[in-house]
Amino acid sequence: VNDKKPAAEQTLRQIIDLDKQDINSRLLLARLLSEHPDKDKEVLNLLDETARISPDKPEALVFKTVFLIKLKRNQEAFELATKIDKQFPKLVLGKLLKGDVYLADKKLDKATDMYQQAYKIQPNDKVLFTLADLLNAQGKQTDAIKLLNNALEKNNKNGAIHFKLATVYQQQNDNKQAEAHYNTILTEQPDNVLALNN
Repeated sequence: VNDKKPAAEQTLRQIIDLDKQDINSRLLLARLLSEHPDKDKEVLNLLDETARISPDKPEALVFKTVFLIKLKRNQEAFELATKIDKQFPKLVLGKLLKGDVYLADKKLDKATDMYQQAYKIQPNDKVLFTLADLLNAQGKQTDAIKLLNNALEKNNKNGAIHFKLATVYQQQNDNKQAEAHYNTILTEQPDNVLALNN
């Protein structure tokens, strides 16, 4: 809290020494150390220890996958994401992480496919907007609009989806459609600065 990271690191190490089964302190220490480029090995060791202590929880494996992507060790990250997908089939984490690896590798089609699989299982705005951005980046604006409109049919009051649609229409210079979606947002939120500005 006081941004005294060396003291936090020391305290976390003491807690881990006292409690060999403590996973939260290990995860927190790994997060703290991951800010230092020279501590990669220690971070990965902490995450491996955590995964061994709690094999039924995905947190350490997810963190490790994200960290490997950050290190540009994408093949290892993909293998770990595949393991997560098999080990936790009811969760969408593995598919999202595979999508993240494909995205890091600039394999947009494969990333889109993974995010679509995840979205079908567990729809949420974050994945929806990532998908829309990916489709846009691939020049598939019509598919992006269709995807967003389908989501809007299920929840017409979702201002975030209206905003995303408005920006996609705006990028296509379809100002009439963009304006309609901005106005829908302003009906619900008259003081929405972004919608007013756009």
